Amino acid sequence: MRLKIQLSYNNFTVPMSYQSILQGVIYSLLSKDELGDFYHNDGYHYDKKTFKCFTFSQLFGKYKIENKHLMIFISILVL
Repeated sequence: MRLKIQLSYNNFTVPMSYQSILQGVIYSLLSKDELGDFYHNDGYHYDKKTFKCFTFSQLFGKYKIENKHLMIFISILVL
């Protein structure tokens, strides 16, 4: 399944390494008693491997870089 989220926010600022923050937001939106706990702590098991459910592409949109570690999105941000 692929989920595309489009945000319209002026000067939305994220660190260059935003993936863990984004993953935390997704986990916080899931039910903590069932889904959130399962995806965060357990995941799916196959053979001796454990698979977590989230992968991320780069954030898309017009941005500028400030202080070598912040991305400031100027208009629409797509994730």
